[in-house]
Amino acid sequence: MITCRSSKRSSSKPAFTLVELLVSIVIIGIIGGMVSQALTGANQQAKRNRAEAYINQLNLMVMQMYEEESRRIPFAPVSLRQNTLDDARASKSRSLAILNWQRDYLRCVFPGQPLDLRRPPIDVGYPAYRDTGLRPVRIDPLEDSSTLSAWNAALYENSLRHVARVKYQRRVEALVGQKAGIAGLSFNACVDGDLNNGEWTTEHEGAECLYLILASNLFNGSPGIDALKSDDLGDTDDDGVPEVLDPWGRPVGFARWAPGYFLRQNWEPDSSLTSLTDEELHLLKGDLAKDPIDLLLSDPRYAGVTGIPNFQADDPFPLVPIVVSAGSDGVFDMVGFDAPLNPAIDYANTPLSSMPADTGTLTFPAGLRFVDPYLLGVAVNDQFGAVRDTDEQGFDNSGDNVLPSLPIR
Repeated sequence: MITCRSSKRSSSKPAFTLVELLVSIVIIGIIGGMVSQALTGANQQAKRNRAEAYINQLNLMVMQMYEEESRRIPFAPVSLRQNTLDDARASKSRSLAILNWQRDYLRCVFPGQPLDLRRPPIDVGYPAYRDTGLRPVRIDPLEDSSTLSAWNAALYENSLRHVARVKYQRRVEALVGQKAGIAGLSFNACVDGDLNNGEWTTEHEGAECLYLILASNLFNGSPGIDALKSDDLGDTDDDGVPEVLDPWGRPVGFARWAPGYFLRQNWEPDSSLTSLTDEELHLLKGDLAKDPIDLLLSDPRYAGVTGIPNFQADDPFPLVPIVVSAGSDGVFDMVGFDAPLNPAIDYANTPLSSMPADTGTLTFPAGLRFVDPYLLGVAVNDQFGAVRDTDEQGFDNSGDNVLPSLPIR
């Protein structure tokens, strides 16, 4: 007898239902998202940690150079002059001339914008003088005419200021000329506003000037850019002049003098700085001490007259270069850092005759220029480097900025 067996077999193995499969996919997706978020956060934190060390490194390099260069004093031929100013006033005028030279020298050595390199060294001058006994007095170090003692910078092509300025100009000419494919491009052509013959634009000018400083000067025996990685340099605006970049690949912010940055208060929002009284501003500046470059307190701002409302509120204070990063959002919300100031600050074109002085003590011709790092007459929250809502979006984006954590003043 032949027995037929059924080909159908019943399986006892368990199986996923469609609902269980969907739930598993959702759980895996959630776990994957959490892992991805954790990795992203770890990556951002790693960039943040590197940015903090990197910004400190850049600030220390710049500060090393700044401390060395700020000690230089001018030298020029000695001349004998006669005038009616007494010795005390004459000494004050000479020390003011030296201070003016030092600040102009720092402007040339630490450019922060193309305009700093366009402007030649200023003619540094002060009133000639003679003591009450009509005795010839040695005028040192600046001399030019019978009515005004001045060092005419144009006559000293080998001066330190001229050499520093031309050094950067030649590098810009080579970089922009190579980008434009034009040999022998002059510096004036690089900054004349004509994009057809190559142009060094003002976009990211601070980061580009920092590149010029690091590439053109030696730090511990080698060019400063040798201490940077290839990813730390780039030309994001495609004008031929590279910028120093932060770990997020964006240009850093650089300023030679940023008074608004150092006038921040820790106990209230920076946006309220416009309401500071002169007394509060004086106390704040008192915590910052005096300008170490001006050892003899020669700045005309010290010569205020008792009774003037801003007496001592305008006193100078230490200013040093700073390098900052905009952080992960790429927004500084600092005056002069997100976009170039318009118009640009013409440090080499401030008339000294507009500066405050003791009545009847010192008089200067209108044509004499004074390099003013403190931008006399500019409101505190409009000072270069001031932290506020510069893009007018209604909120402060400066919270994630990477600032130097080491003392830089």
